[in-house]
Formats: sequence, structure tokens, C-alpha cells
Amino acid sequence: MFVVREEQWYLINHARNEYRIVRAFNLLRSHGIEPILIKGWAIAIKYPALKRAYTDIDLCVDPKDFQKAKALLKESDVDLHEGLRHLDLTPWEDLFANSRLIETEKGKIRVLRDEDHLRVLCIHWLTNGGADKERLLDIYYTVKNRSVDFDWERFLGKDENRRGWLECVVGLTSVYYGLELKGTPFEGVAERIPKWVFRALEREWGLEIRWVPLHICLRRKDIKEFFKQVRRRIPPNPLQAMVEVEGKLTDKRLIVAFYQFKSFLLRFWGFLSRVLKDISDAFRKGYG
Repeated sequence: MFVVREEQWYLINHARNEYRIVRAFNLLRSHGIEPILIKGWAIAIKYPALKRAYTDIDLCVDPKDFQKAKALLKESDVDLHEGLRHLDLTPWEDLFANSRLIETEKGKIRVLRDEDHLRVLCIHWLTNGGADKERLLDIYYTVKNRSVDFDWERFLGKDENRRGWLECVVGLTSVYYGLELKGTPFEGVAERIPKWVFRALEREWGLEIRWVPLHICLRRKDIKEFFKQVRRRIPPNPLQAMVEVEGKLTDKRLIVAFYQFKSFLLRFWGFLSRVLKDISDAFRKGYG
């Protein structure tokens, strides 16, 4: 019996995904759209022996091309993004001008420059409330295997709130995975991370219930899972809340509680809007 070793599996997975990625790039390019790939493949190439499993293909396009690209990819399994949305504040034109093309056997793949991609990875991790501890390894290998001309100031950006968030994620990577920060602007940053951040992460990592959107539970008519998910969100994850309300990383617990309360209101309104839309869509279909 033929047995695929772990190393072979990663190579096979990477090659398969690379084919899917280049196929999507070629389709969009044939219609004058040049996308940028984030996460997935762009992270895996930083890992030793490509040992990073992934299935999703996340492509970002210029917002003005989004609707056209969406129509072209409607039959594909690509996750298409209208620019970088909440993940970054840098203008698309700047991100694109600083992006780079990587030549593969199957074709050229465009990715963000290291500084921009690392910033996106950090913010993405925070928007998920740091729920997946192992995704800090993405930060670890992106920093460890960064380009020789890596620009720390470009990575940090100009927004003071987000600079604090980025320092926090890099510091957490040094705490939990031993990322070496000597000789970087982040020496000693782990000591400045507020204690509530560690408590929030330990709580999140200890939860056994996987995160599922509330409106998905209702669509499935899974009331039991719905209430489990409601309970999981009380109180709201403070890291996630901080990012959602564009808050400042602070050690003042009262301010953090305000972030959580504001986030709860925003999420409740978003959930209510989606439910009302589903009801409206069902009503129109019933009388269409």
C-alpha cells in the first residue's frame, strides 16, 4: 500500500493549490484585472519545507474591479476581497505599487511585500480574537524569514492605534513561540503587553465551542447551536472588540469594557440586519 509521508502531503497540497491560484490569476488577467494573493500560499512559502496546511485562496482586487472580478469568479472557490477592507489602511495604489511577482513553474503570482503582508496577518489574527494560537506561527515565520531590506516603519504604519496592535501581536509571538526580537524595534515589547490580553487569550484558547456566525445557525434552524454561540460571545472577546471599534491598546480595564459593550451593540445590530434581510428575501421568494 502506498503511504504518503507528511512532507509529501504538504508538497502535494501546495502544488494543487498553486495550480488553482495561477488558474484564477490567469482568468482575471485575461480580463484586465491584476489581483494580489494574501494568506494561504503566501504564508506557506515562508515555512520550512512548506509545512503550512491551507485550502482557501484569498485574492484581493482593486475596489473598482471588484464587481467584474466577482462575476468572473462566481463559479470558482476563490475568496474574493474588495481591496483589503478593514485589514489595512494603506491605499490600494500604494499596496499594489509595492507588491511583488513571484515566478512559479505554473505561472506568476502577485503577493504583498513582506511588510504589508505581515501587517495584514497581524490584524487578521486580532479580528478573530486570537482564537487560533497556532496562527501566531504565521507571524513567526514571516518575521524570521523576512526580506533583507525589511522596513519596520512601513510595517508599523502611521496609525497610532494600529501600531500598538501590531506591536502586541509581534510581542505575543515572542512570548508563545520564542520569536527573536533582538536588533528590531520590538525588543522588550512583550513586557508592555497589558495583562488582560493574556487572560483573554487563555480564555479563548480554552473554549471548546468552535466559532459559528449566528445567522448561519438560524439558517440551519439549529437553535441549540445558536444559544451555544450566544453564550460563547458573552462577554465579547476584548481583543476582537478593540479592533472592531478601532480602540487603543490600553491597560485600563474600564476602557476595554467599553470596547466590549460597543462591539456587542455593533454585532447585535449587524446580526439583526442579516436576520431581517433573510426574512425579507424569503418573503419575496414566497410571493415572487
